[in-house]
Amino acid sequence: MVFVANSDKIEFANKQFLDYFHLTDLESLKHNDIQLYRLYDERLSDYKELYDALNHSENYIKIDNDSFIIQASKIEETHMLFTLTNITDISSKLNMDPLTGIYRKNYLNDLGQKILQNKEKFALVVLDLDDFKKINDTYGHQVGDKVLKEFVNLVKKQIRKEDIFARWGGEEFLLLMRNTTPQEVQHRIESIREQIDEYIFDVVEHITCSFGIACSKEDDDMDSLLYRADKALYEAKASGKNKVVIKS
Repeated sequence: MVFVANSDKIEFANKQFLDYFHLTDLESLKHNDIQLYRLYDERLSDYKELYDALNHSENYIKIDNDSFIIQASKIEETHMLFTLTNITDISSKLNMDPLTGIYRKNYLNDLGQKILQNKEKFALVVLDLDDFKKINDTYGHQVGDKVLKEFVNLVKKQIRKEDIFARWGGEEFLLLMRNTTPQEVQHRIESIREQIDEYIFDVVEHITCSFGIACSKEDDDMDSLLYRADKALYEAKASGKNKVVIKS
C-alpha cells in the first residue's frame, strides 16, 4: 500500500490502501482522518513526526490484526511518500508458539518495551505449572503437551482481549496486563489460580500453578520487570506453590 501525506493528513493513496480502509475513492479519503502515526507511536502528532521517527529505515506497524513494514521518503519539501508492506502471515508464524498457539516471549518482550517507552503502566505476570516434570515423567510428553494446551485454553477464557499471553518455554508462561491497578491484577490472577486449581484436566485430572506479579515503575525496562516477577514467582514456589505473589 502507498500513500502521500503532508504534515497533517493523507492527500493521496493507491487502490490497495483505499480498499484496505474501505474507502470508495480519493474524495472519501479527504473526509477520513486516518492517523496512522498514532498506531506507530501514540506520542506522535503528525506525519512529519512519523517520517522523522522512521528515519529512512524499515520499521514495523500494527494495524488491527495485520503487521506491516513501513518505510518513508521525501518527495517534496512539504510531502512524504509512505509504503506499507503486509507481512502478517510471516510475522504470525515467527511470533506464535507452534504448540499452544499463543505468542512467543520475544513478541511480548518487544511489545512491553514499547509500552514502557510510551510511559504506560502495566503488570507482568510469570505463570509456572507446579511439578510439571512429574507429568512428563509419569504420563509421557504427549500427555504433557495436551495438558499445556488445556492450560492455555483455560487461561485464555479468563483474560481480557487487551491482555497479552505468551509462552516463555516449557511450562512457564507470561501475561502482560495493561490498564489495571496492582489490586485489580492481583484479584484477577487469584481468580485464574482458583480456576486452574478447580479444573479437571484430561488424564492427569488435577494440577496447580504458581504466579509472580510485578507492576511497572518509572525506571523499568523489560529485564528489570521480568526479574521482579520471576523473584515473586520464586517466593510463591518456596511458600508452598499454588500461590500468587506480587511485587508492586
